[in-house]
Amino acid sequence: MNIPIPTVISLVLSTKSDMSIFKFSPKMPVRLVFDSFSLLMVILCLAYYWQGNKVHEWLGAALFLFIALHNTYNRLWYRHINKHIKKPKPLIIVLLNGCLILTALTLLMTSLLVSREVLPNISENPGYFIRSVHIAAGYWLFALVAMHAGLNGNKVASWFTRYSFIRKAPVHIGMKLLLAAVSIQGIISFKEMVMVDKLTMNPVLFMWDFSNLPGFIFHHISIFVFISFTTFYTMHRMRWKNWLKASKENA
Repeated sequence: MNIPIPTVISLVLSTKSDMSIFKFSPKMPVRLVFDSFSLLMVILCLAYYWQGNKVHEWLGAALFLFIALHNTYNRLWYRHINKHIKKPKPLIIVLLNGCLILTALTLLMTSLLVSREVLPNISENPGYFIRSVHIAAGYWLFALVAMHAGLNGNKVASWFTRYSFIRKAPVHIGMKLLLAAVSIQGIISFKEMVMVDKLTMNPVLFMWDFSNLPGFIFHHISIFVFISFTTFYTMHRMRWKNWLKASKENA
């Protein structure tokens, strides 16, 4: 089955908005700032050797507080979870959020076991396996949060499209191309930061030079955008039925 290249390009660069089904929330700017700060905290928690153990643990404790606040703010989603599992797309969101919750709980439990500053008396000598699970859970949390952001990208996009200058074709296409460029950098960063080994608990000999902390943050933001951008277009923007119809017409 061949999908025409012009069809692919037109779908990715389409300037037609399908965001009208989402309500514009006046609280969205506050939520964006809150979530952006939470993302920065996740990245800084991954930069263990930049900050040392004490700062790492207290920053992690603050991060879990932010996660709790995020879930409290979105508590209504849990009340309507039965409605979400009846359709494929919401079901995927439910499954992803379930994985995200399990990962966060794994990270929390292993944090308690490896803690030396916040709760030093829980476990006297955590083994190598517990530490490896803790590190892998941190990176999985980062990856799943990126997917979570991608799945909810329409809500963010709907807020931005309130502004008429963003709806103009050159700006709209330019923003998409910028995100695409950052995503390409994210692919490079994904390999450079040996993310596969970190996610699969393989021993990593690579050590980042934390005298260049901005570079570390840049690489991880690029990876975040790559995962979010890919998830967003896979779940929300790629109009699979149109692709199939166009391919059949041109077969």
